[in-house]
Amino acid sequence: MNRQLLILMEKEFKQVFRNKAMRPMLFVIPFLQLIILGNAATFEVNTIDVAVVDYAVTKNSRELIQKVEALDEIQLTHWKTADGEPAQMLVDNVADIVMIIPQDFSEDLTTGGANVQLLVDAVDGNAAQIGASFLREIITDFGYQQVSIQQSGGVQLTSRYLFNPELKYTHFMVPGILVLLITLIGVFLTSMNIVREREVGTIDQLNVTPISKSVFILGKLIPFGIIGLGELTIGLAIAYVLFSIPIFGGLLIIYGVSVIYLIGVLALGLLISTVSGTMQQALFSSWFILVIFILMSGLFTPIESMPSWAQWITEFNPVTHFIEIIRRVILKDAGWDSVLDALVKLSGLSVMSAVAAVLSFKKGGD
Repeated sequence: MNRQLLILMEKEFKQVFRNKAMRPMLFVIPFLQLIILGNAATFEVNTIDVAVVDYAVTKNSRELIQKVEALDEIQLTHWKTADGEPAQMLVDNVADIVMIIPQDFSEDLTTGGANVQLLVDAVDGNAAQIGASFLREIITDFGYQQVSIQQSGGVQLTSRYLFNPELKYTHFMVPGILVLLITLIGVFLTSMNIVREREVGTIDQLNVTPISKSVFILGKLIPFGIIGLGELTIGLAIAYVLFSIPIFGGLLIIYGVSVIYLIGVLALGLLISTVSGTMQQALFSSWFILVIFILMSGLFTPIESMPSWAQWITEFNPVTHFIEIIRRVILKDAGWDSVLDALVKLSGLSVMSAVAAVLSFKKGGD
C-alpha cells in the first residue's frame, strides 16, 4: 500500500482516538442508542401484502380469495395455481403472507376437514400478528358461512410463523436501528473532518504536501470505513447477545454489502464537508439530510403506507435499501440472488455519491 496513504490513515486514527469527546460518541453512545431504541421503538401496520397459492381452483376457493381481497388493509400481490416454493415469495419480499389453498379444499369443506395454511413472514412480528389475525377472521367467517349453507363442514386453519416464530418486534427493529447508527457515525464523522481541519489550519499544511488528491481522499475515508465496520461488528454482537437475534445470514454478504454502503455514506459526508464553510454548516446539512433518510427509510413508517410520491423518493434513499438487505440476510438467510435487486440500487447510489464527492473536492490548487 502507498506509504503516503498509510501515514495519512495513521494520522486520522490518532486524531480520532486522541479526541476525548469523540471516543464516547464512537464507542458508547451508539450502542446505548441501539439498546434503548431496540426496546422502545414501535410502529403500526396499515397494509399487508398477501399472495395466494390456489391448488384447488374451484368456486369455493375463488370465493374465499374474493373475501380476502375485499378487505381494505390487504393487498393481493400474486395468485398462483402451482409451481415454485411458496415460502420463497416471503424470502424475496413479494408478500408478507402466503395463503395456501389445498387441492381437495372444496371436497373437505363439505365434511368439515378443509385446511387453509398461512405462511407468515414473521420478521416483522407486529405486522405478522396483525395480518394473520385479519386473514384468520376472514377464513373463519367464510367457514361459518359454508356451514350455514350446507349444514355441515367448515375450515380448519393452520398458521406457521417463519423467520421470527416468537413474533418479537425487536427482531425487526434492531437490524434497522443498527443501520441508522452506522449511517449517523459515518456521515457525521466525515462531514466534520475536513471542516474542522480547515478551521484549525491543519488542512493548509496538508495542501502544501505532495500528496495526490486520490491519496488524500482515501486517507480520509478508509479509517472511518474501518471504524464503521468495527461498529457493525459490535452491533451484531449486541443484537445476538442482548436481543437473541439469530444471525442466520452469511457474514460475507453482510460485510460485503456494508462496504458498498459505507462507500456511499462516507462519500456523502465528504461532499457535505467540502461544500460547508464552518462546523455549524456541516452539522446542519448532515442533520437535515439524515432526518430525511431516517424518516423515509421504512424503519418507523411502512413504505407501502406512504404517498406514491414519497415511495418514489425512497428509491433514492440508500438507508432504505441497506435496511432491506440486512433484514433479509440476517433473519431470512437470503442469498445474493434474493438481495440482488436492492443491492443494484444501493451500489448505484454509492457510485453516484462517490463521483459527486470526488468532483466537488479540491485540494490546494486543484
